[in-house]
Amino acid sequence: MARKLCFDKQACLVKAFEVFARKGYEATSIRDLAEAMGVQLASLYNAYGDKRAMFAQCLSYYIDNMPEPNLSKHPLKDIRQALKRKAENACTKDDAPGCFLINSAADLSVSEPELGAIAQEGLRKMERNTAEALKHSKAIGELAKDRNPTELAHYITGVMLSLHFMKRMQRTPKEINGYIKQALATLDNAQA
Repeated sequence: MARKLCFDKQACLVKAFEVFARKGYEATSIRDLAEAMGVQLASLYNAYGDKRAMFAQCLSYYIDNMPEPNLSKHPLKDIRQALKRKAENACTKDDAPGCFLINSAADLSVSEPELGAIAQEGLRKMERNTAEALKHSKAIGELAKDRNPTELAHYITGVMLSLHFMKRMQRTPKEINGYIKQALATLDNAQA
């Protein structure tokens, strides 16, 4: 007869996510996960499977808990603010690893294609949410009628990815600010 699990699987999954987000998939050991979760290795394996299976569950957890599309009164303005915050973050000189989803898609698409595919689907969900917000923006007259919300969502996602990698490549604040200035000008030109 199998033993009953004596820990909160959801709370442990969140702790595992935090370790993976901080260290990345490759640098995280199964012992790191067990220690962070406060469980024995056998319990971890019984509850989640191996490290790869746990990472897949963490990715799914992250994607499932992404915010819904922003259907506020001013979605385009909110998107501009999000891009500005991402640029400000990219200018900071810290050791923060950046976006879990972007890192996972970039780092695992070749070495772990199945995990990379899950992360890429998460990025597509983010892009679809942005497109929905832009469709709403167009419907309320904030986005110009001749603008395609889906194409603009592709562009915005590209800007977010670029800012993430500019930080990883330690680009200067001047370079980052010049880049975001052009991206924001594109958004300004998309307004009604």
